[in-house]
Amino acid sequence: MIDSGYRMLAPPNTPEEMYQLMLKCWQYEPENRPHFQEIYESVDTIYSPL
Repeated sequence: MIDSGYRMLAPPNTPEEMYQLMLKCWQYEPENRPHFQEIYESVDTIYSPL
């Protein structure tokens, strides 16, 4: 999937910030993908107001 360039659409009710994080995680070049700490912090920020 990543090789072909396909990226799934955001699932219903997915916050835009979460979808942007998903897209970062699907970057073709591994060095362009976020490290786990960045993922953790992003998810914490997105969902902490809930």
